[in-house]
Amino acid sequence: MNNIILASLSPRRRELLSQLGVPFRVESANIEEVMDDRLPLDLRLEDLAYQKGLPIARLHPHAIVIGADTIVCFHDQVLGKPKDYQDAKRMLLMFSGESQYVYTSVTVLQEEKRVSFTSKTEVVFRTLDEKQVEAYLAYNEWQDKAGAYAIQGAGNMLVDHYVGDFYTIVGLPVEQLHKVLKEEFDIEA
Repeated sequence: MNNIILASLSPRRRELLSQLGVPFRVESANIEEVMDDRLPLDLRLEDLAYQKGLPIARLHPHAIVIGADTIVCFHDQVLGKPKDYQDAKRMLLMFSGESQYVYTSVTVLQEEKRVSFTSKTEVVFRTLDEKQVEAYLAYNEWQDKAGAYAIQGAGNMLVDHYVGDFYTIVGLPVEQLHKVLKEEFDIEA
């Protein structure tokens, strides 16, 4: 049996990883998420995914540990999860009629082996007014979501279109992860 651990409590990541059909368990460490601003954006995010997976990999050195992180970048400004309702509203109104880029980085660890990758998808929002944004916020999907929306839920009403991988936006680029698990860790899914 594969000894795979998803180092994330995200129900979305759990659901996406389950699509690969490989057995896994979930275990997460409570870390302070700190990005190294000296690194390019993709490497900053990969380092954060590594930081999330490392404590679990240390506890279970023979396991295959998957860490991931997602951010939204808007006009070269990195946006994480909103602090509160007002911050979520500010973000969504800022995205109105505009493009933003969603980045998800994944790091897979096993013993001394570390494989990381970053996937980037452009998301273009519809032109929104305050009432539309408030109607979306009433769904409470904005909580714990980079960029304050869940495209796989009611948040799809905010989006005009996207260019790239849908699962990158949701939080786990499944196809790329499948390829890494198969080619680098000999996991058949």
